[in-house]
Amino acid sequence: MNPIFLQIFPHNTPHHWQRLEQAYRGEFDDLPHERHYHTMGHVIDMLSILSRVKMEQPDRLYAQGSIFYHDAIYLHKQGGSEQASAKWMRNELGQDYPLELLEQLELGILATDHTADVAKFPYWAKIVHDIDLARLADNSVFVANRDKVRKEYGFVSDKQFCDGQRKFFGKLMEKPLFFTVEFGKYEQSARENLQRWIMERTPA
Repeated sequence: MNPIFLQIFPHNTPHHWQRLEQAYRGEFDDLPHERHYHTMGHVIDMLSILSRVKMEQPDRLYAQGSIFYHDAIYLHKQGGSEQASAKWMRNELGQDYPLELLEQLELGILATDHTADVAKFPYWAKIVHDIDLARLADNSVFVANRDKVRKEYGFVSDKQFCDGQRKFFGKLMEKPLFFTVEFGKYEQSARENLQRWIMERTPA
């Protein structure tokens, strides 16, 4: 069990950790599949990045808790994974934790919906949003992560996958800024990596 999870969620912890592990194995997703990118490894990577950001309590607790649950549910056929993850989190934790905490965790989860207006979220949730995008700036990691996501979509053709990714990345590129607060130094590299990926996979 992750020690950070134990600190944040001290009530009925073994049960909640087991359920979260099941979620990150894809057991509650809309399609039976094996996860490769949206795994507990992604969660741990985000927590590692967060550990290097200065943040006071209770904001750090909210950010950490949100990261644990932000990809609990992954919907392949339609959008709304973040909303589904927030709903699942509330159902899972509602008997053991106060509504105030659940509402804060929901904000952090919804901040990782990269079609949302991040400006409306509190500072700590913007940090969670930025951390979820941070690896876009490291091209080798970005490419490796795209390969992992491709494995999660084994039920579609290469063309369908590339078309979907180009559409998603294209929407990201329309944003004035990817990063909102602490991660502005990654902006140029992230945009260059996305543009390169799109160009390399766009038919001539």
